[in-house]
Amino acid sequence: MDWLAREEGGLRGGRIEQRGAGGFTLCERCNNNTGSWYGRELVVAAAAGVRILQKASLEELDERLDPTYAYARFRQQPRVGPHPLRFIKQVVSMLLAVSPLEFSIANQALGDFVLEREQTGLPDKYQFYLALFAGPNARTVGGAVRFDLGRSRTDFIVEVAYPPFAYALTIDAEPEAIDTANITPFVDVGYRQMADIELDMLVGFGHTPLPVDYRTKAMIERDRRANEAA
Repeated sequence: MDWLAREEGGLRGGRIEQRGAGGFTLCERCNNNTGSWYGRELVVAAAAGVRILQKASLEELDERLDPTYAYARFRQQPRVGPHPLRFIKQVVSMLLAVSPLEFSIANQALGDFVLEREQTGLPDKYQFYLALFAGPNARTVGGAVRFDLGRSRTDFIVEVAYPPFAYALTIDAEPEAIDTANITPFVDVGYRQMADIELDMLVGFGHTPLPVDYRTKAMIERDRRANEAA
């Protein structure tokens, strides 16, 4: 509601949290295990994502009326990776951490997938997506239904969007729910197995609090004018 009522120029600043978001969402054991098993993989991937965004002219991209995609290829390096399973397990850990307890209880397969380090595979109803995310605002969505009027569909979504990536999960959604790289196949790779990865990721922005809204500033302004004229 604050965002909808804002004046031109964005939201006023909030309170600085010295310890990040400040939430206590994982027990000590889960936090330590997931961090030691999977955390490094995310750090390496995030560093690569930062390098990609640094090479892009983000101000120029933010003025585009059509989506921009970035092709990225990650090659295997000894003792470095990438290890796709470790990466997606860290992603699932984060998505569970921003969700209410009821969500974890209703989707026990996700928690088991994270806590069993060697486990591979998940039911097909879970689909995971990865986009480059340039901000300027971060966003977490612990579960929401998105109405896509353009495609006459609804999708249940959980999201963590924090530069340089946005991570999203859909449940029981139709294919291609989000127009970016689908990384669901990562769940079928062994814990110790490395793999070359090729991704065509959307370069998204975070100008609104709406789930998986990666529109550029120009797109939002275009849509605003169209809605006012309707």
